[in-house]
Amino acid sequence: MQIEKENSRTVIRVAGVFIGFFILIISLSLGNLIFSKFYNSAQKDIPILFYELIVLSATMISIFYMVWKYKFIPKFIKRSFKESIMISGAGIVIIWFLWLFFLTNYYQGKSSSLFVQSLLNLPTKKFIIGSILTIILGPMLEEILDRGFFFELMKIRWNTTISLVITLLFSLITHVGTIHNNVDFIFHILNVIIFSVLYMKGGLLASILPHMFVNLYSVYIISR
Repeated sequence: MQIEKENSRTVIRVAGVFIGFFILIISLSLGNLIFSKFYNSAQKDIPILFYELIVLSATMISIFYMVWKYKFIPKFIKRSFKESIMISGAGIVIIWFLWLFFLTNYYQGKSSSLFVQSLLNLPTKKFIIGSILTIILGPMLEEILDRGFFFELMKIRWNTTISLVITLLFSLITHVGTIHNNVDFIFHILNVIIFSVLYMKGGLLASILPHMFVNLYSVYIISR
């Protein structure tokens, strides 16, 4: 009887994860629709910022749902603050070497990303706002949702490998608009794996900072 109850709770937790992901997808689809429809308008700076706010709002809605559903808050630090920072630093170095290995030469200051190009074309003040949303707030919310909730709750039902694969599929679906070729695809998969390992070793802090670095360096490379 006890085993049946535990299995039932596990199924409910996993179902909740998929419901949270469904809420995210619906909100993101709305954001993409609005952005695509109004991008060619005269005021291009308004749609891109509006799109960012919709994406972040969608993530926050999913996070609030998961907190309300499970009364669960992910751990920002799994060991000590110092160890989390050291683990995060190691992740940044690894990701930077990946950039040096094939992405820096590939992009050569160009990008097929409509989103990043739109961000770079914003007036200074709005570019600063957009950069804060993209480089700081975006990675924080994404790591809390993807690693802190989706990945963590999946591990209750499945092992680490299966949970990582499912989380990776979730991430690929939500980032389909930023993946334009095989290099983007491979680099995104490597990022998700690295972020997940860093999270398991040092908590959310260890994965958030490298994620911020990826977004920052991406904007830098594309803007050269």
